Amino acid sequence: MGRTHRLRPLPRSLILLVAASSCGSEFTNETPPPPEGTVPVALEEVAAGLAFPLYLTAPPDDPRLFVVEKGGAIRVIKDGALLPTPFLDLAGTVSTGSEQGLLGLAFPADYATTGRFAVHYTDAAGDTRVSTFLASADPDLADPATESVVLTADQPFANHNGGQILFGPDGYLY
Repeated sequence: MGRTHRLRPLPRSLILLVAASSCGSEFTNETPPPPEGTVPVALEEVAAGLAFPLYLTAPPDDPRLFVVEKGGAIRVIKDGALLPTPFLDLAGTVSTGSEQGLLGLAFPADYATTGRFAVHYTDAAGDTRVSTFLASADPDLADPATESVVLTADQPFANHNGGQILFGPDGYLY
């Protein structure tokens, strides 16, 4: 049998000492200058008018940005502007309760030639579904009739449904 170890609480004075030493030598409200060699970071609004955006991605070697909205739409930002028509709208087939919705989007390396992409969403019954679709003749619109279901999984609860999907360098969907 393995040994059982009991953890002893740390003395309060030691906790305060560690906390104080991690704050630097001076206690001020001033923002310290950035370390040398760093690049300043700033937030910049890329698009307005999105409804509950969850994920942003782009196909390989494609200047467009694709935004996944929880309610079921994939929106395209092209040349700095949000296109008025969704790339794909699954609003009628997506459940949006709790942590459900349209949760993931992935483009394979050969998207430019095949037009095939994958999505992960919670269907109307609350279950997980991963499907592939094809872009239409208009590259800014997908064809919803091309859905090919890759995976379905019963979900016993409305939370912890996950979402991230990716194509690996081996071409497989993960």
